[in-house]
Amino acid sequence: MHLDLRYDVEDNASETIREEREAAARWVHEFNHHRPHEALGQRVPAEVYQPSVRRLLGAWRLPLYPSAWQTRV
Repeated sequence: MHLDLRYDVEDNASETIREEREAAARWVHEFNHHRPHEALGQRVPAEVYQPSVRRLLGAWRLPLYPSAWQTRV
């Protein structure tokens, strides 16, 4: 996948960041909706994707350590 991304998007650099983002978005759509994957039985990821039933419990949080421990950031 990373090599495909490189050949299809990175090696064809655009003039602006916006054009780069649009090219990357088109590539992601193509990869997920049109390119069959051998590991998925020649189906596309969009055919087999299922959202997780687990909820995200908020944004990243720093871990809480005992007060006697020295912490570094």
